[in-house]
Amino acid sequence: MQILSLIAPGLDPVIIGKLFSATVFVVIYLVALIPVRKEFGSLVSGLFAALMMTFPPIMEYGVEIRMYQLAILFVSLAYMELHMAVKYGVRKKHWTAFAIFSICAAYTQLFACLAIGMLYLCALVWIVLFSGQRKKTLWKPFFRCIISMVICFLPWLVVVIRQFMMLQEDYWIDPISRYDIPIYWKFLFPYIFLGIFVIAIVVSAIIFCMIKKISFDTVYYGLTGLAVVFLVICCGVAVSKLLKPIFAIRYVVPAMGAMWLGIVILAVAVSKHPVLKAAVTGVIITAAVMGIIGFYNSETELRTYSDEVLEFLDKHEGAGFISGKDYLEEDLQSYSGESGYLYKEIPIDVMQQVYGENLILIDTDDVADVLSRYDEVYYVEGTEGCSAEEFAKDTGLEPVEVARFIMEGNAVFYRIK
Repeated sequence: MQILSLIAPGLDPVIIGKLFSATVFVVIYLVALIPVRKEFGSLVSGLFAALMMTFPPIMEYGVEIRMYQLAILFVSLAYMELHMAVKYGVRKKHWTAFAIFSICAAYTQLFACLAIGMLYLCALVWIVLFSGQRKKTLWKPFFRCIISMVICFLPWLVVVIRQFMMLQEDYWIDPISRYDIPIYWKFLFPYIFLGIFVIAIVVSAIIFCMIKKISFDTVYYGLTGLAVVFLVICCGVAVSKLLKPIFAIRYVVPAMGAMWLGIVILAVAVSKHPVLKAAVTGVIITAAVMGIIGFYNSETELRTYSDEVLEFLDKHEGAGFISGKDYLEEDLQSYSGESGYLYKEIPIDVMQQVYGENLILIDTDDVADVLSRYDEVYYVEGTEGCSAEEFAKDTGLEPVEVARFIMEGNAVFYRIK
């Protein structure tokens, strides 16, 4: 976003970031309409485009100012180029494109890098076990891609190692339990009928492959897109269990483009009869419509929450706010642009870098000084961090609840002066 701000000085960085996110979505849509259509046909192209533009997790994180959009684009392109590289064998342009998109994805987001690693693993299994006489043709370009990937990613390893070292400190991700598994499934397939549809497609594709109605290569490639997501989840859960919790389900978003492209390819492959094609199209269009409605309702609800918070802050302009958790302070500064106070909390490094001098860390002894600076002072309690009850015990003050809002989680405002 800083680079874009230099290109377009004077524009609001938030607007620039949102425009960039929208531009990447347009590129993803064009990928679905042009290269996907050329390689897999109009029906795969249309259904894949519909899912990419409407699927809830992709839309939710895609419109935020994050790297998920680019990660989805690069992982999807790498997945598609892998198909063409294997299919056409010795054509260097597809292997080159596969290597380039893999490197771009790896630099975009760490879990996108993991998704690419899983893509390479699936390709390796296919070459070793199922490529037959084509094995000799595929080995050399495949290992060139691996070597290129390793060499190009080496400069970033220092940053990766530093990020993993940070995990030795307190981290915001909670430990993973068996109760997270249904949450993961619902994130991947938000509607019950969609989960049933995917299971039916996978089972049908395997059966059709066994009776020689669909080629093994088509089924393996389609299942690879689905496998990448589940392998990322398995790796994230394993590391979280063995070392330190590092996995949140949204980290599979970069691989979702590959997942849905693979599922759509399988769905169209098993739908030889026009009635089946109509049924597959109907299911995906229904999911797309529900995604649009859900996304609209979600964004409208968030807008309402934002307006309520802004109205409260405008009404109490000039007041002081003490937050009990770093994400609350981050939200307050995003809304008001004013310096705030963070009570008994050491914020994450990124937050300190972004807010700098506008972020004031205080302890119990500093509260009296804050009270002396403002006519009105409020304590903001979140679902984590120091509660209002703990704050009252520390300071001897009597917080009085005046408002509740949904910010980054629930936020309760208490007046303390």
